[in-house]
Amino acid sequence: MRLTQIWEERIHIFKTIAQALLIDSATVEDVLQETITKVLQKKRKFEDQHEAANYLRRAVINNSIDAFRKKQRYLKHFIARDYNSSEMADRKSEDALSFLIKEETIEQRSKLNREVRKAVKLLSPPQQEAISIFFDHNSPKKVKEECRRKGIPYSTARSRMLKGIDNIRKHLRGRGIEGFKNLPKEV
Repeated sequence: MRLTQIWEERIHIFKTIAQALLIDSATVEDVLQETITKVLQKKRKFEDQHEAANYLRRAVINNSIDAFRKKQRYLKHFIARDYNSSEMADRKSEDALSFLIKEETIEQRSKLNREVRKAVKLLSPPQQEAISIFFDHNSPKKVKEECRRKGIPYSTARSRMLKGIDNIRKHLRGRGIEGFKNLPKEV
């Protein structure tokens, strides 16, 4: 069985996995396209269909986590920028409406950031630790190294992190945060 055939048969599973890790549906499609492209470029041979399907699943998970981290780094940088009125004066080409839209976007992201931090504090200590392992950008260590250092199997940390993310999404949905209101109950 060809790899592309396995991909097409299981695309709904791969899409569900990516959606569980990412919020933006446009990002999901990009991650899936990038994943299949990378896998096909490697021209790896598999002994059976099960091995190929597992490889594709792992590739989707890894690319989804990478995309999530990349977006988090971008948001962290964007929120950190402080748009103030003196900057408005420096930007003669920017009109007042654009400035107000940016201000509103920054406020929405700040609110989301505050709510996520609250949600993380409500998680169980193991889930908080797993979230920290996977998303602490101040840590120079790689995730698997950090897991080894803490004596936690990688798969356990990953499972706790995913459950923590689900709980964070439930919290955000319960608080009526835009973009989380209409998520299905079980993501």
